[in-house]
Amino acid sequence: MSAAADAIGPRKRVEITYRIVDADGGQVLEQIDVPVAYVHGSAYGPWPRVEAALERCRAGDAVEVLLRPADAFGEPDPALTLTQDLRQVPEQFRHIGAEAQ
Repeated sequence: MSAAADAIGPRKRVEITYRIVDADGGQVLEQIDVPVAYVHGSAYGPWPRVEAALERCRAGDAVEVLLRPADAFGEPDPALTLTQDLRQVPEQFRHIGAEAQ
């Protein structure tokens, strides 16, 4: 198989691991070490800038992509932030990284 055939391109199944880092302080915000699969070029792939950066990469390649809010979820909306007194939060959610729906 040629190197071009091994490269990421349209309709290829791709598995990636990733780390999201705060551009200001370098703090790791999220790290996924178990491969996540997607079909390159499909409607269910990663954000366009990420997918474009992966185009023509091969297994084992590392890619760094800077995503601004407009490239991902958009600017933060303070109206969507809820602040409560800790006593009002159920005990199982009283730790850093806790998520609730």
